[in-house]
Amino acid sequence: MSWLKTVGTGSDAGAYATLDSHGYNFGMKLAPKHWRSLLVQPKQKAGYGMQRPWRTFEMVCWQECRPRARIEADAEAVLMAMGQVTRPGPRVSVAPDILDAIIEALRGPFRLRVRYSQDTKKRILEPHGVLLGHRTYLAARDPAKADEVRNFRIDLIHEAETLNESFKLQNGFTIADYAAHAFGVWQDPAQFGEVVWRFRPDTAARAAGFQFHPRQTLEHQPDGSLIVRFHAAGWLEMVWHLYQWGDKVEVIAPAELRAMVEDYRRSDFAAMP
Repeated sequence: MSWLKTVGTGSDAGAYATLDSHGYNFGMKLAPKHWRSLLVQPKQKAGYGMQRPWRTFEMVCWQECRPRARIEADAEAVLMAMGQVTRPGPRVSVAPDILDAIIEALRGPFRLRVRYSQDTKKRILEPHGVLLGHRTYLAARDPAKADEVRNFRIDLIHEAETLNESFKLQNGFTIADYAAHAFGVWQDPAQFGEVVWRFRPDTAARAAGFQFHPRQTLEHQPDGSLIVRFHAAGWLEMVWHLYQWGDKVEVIAPAELRAMVEDYRRSDFAAMP
């Protein structure tokens, strides 16, 4: 099975994506600057979108060429496309046909008709993006209820149909800005504010190698400790992560987060994240 083949050098360099096991070979070359778009391809290898591979391959190109899209170059994504990388650990399963409908809706953008959670009636959503985390969320607007973009767990979407109805994205919306309001995927405006952590000197170098938040600042202290600052919500997801560091990290702010972790800072962990 061949999923990615690089050819040529210089201006002729490119990559061909193929689906040989299903008899498809698009033979379409992507310039090096487009390689990062191949982050969609691992989904195909896992079985997502295979029933309509041409459309999914078109989605790869569309994501890259869309003026609003600013996809960070990701070597890991290319390796995943080549089948040399896997992501261990627990994750929630999502139905391939649901993802297929979401991809189709995002490329319009088009509205989605979904049956969500325990609802008996279907609702119309206006998809704005997808958040990947311990669970995968669809960031979408429910125009029948509110104008704001909210998160919908994709594993709780039981039926999804792409409608032939386009819509206008929320003015000024970007998925990167939206995601930056939270530490993980949970959005809570009431919790949004400055977060300050202090890592002990014996942990500072290791912590400095982490991106805890895309807009964080790092402050190396004279005593060797490290101060990490960012603005975000999502205290529970912060607690889940901070627990791994045991007593190697101290929460300075906010006070509510500090209280949540204070009695659970263990000193007996054999390793750090």
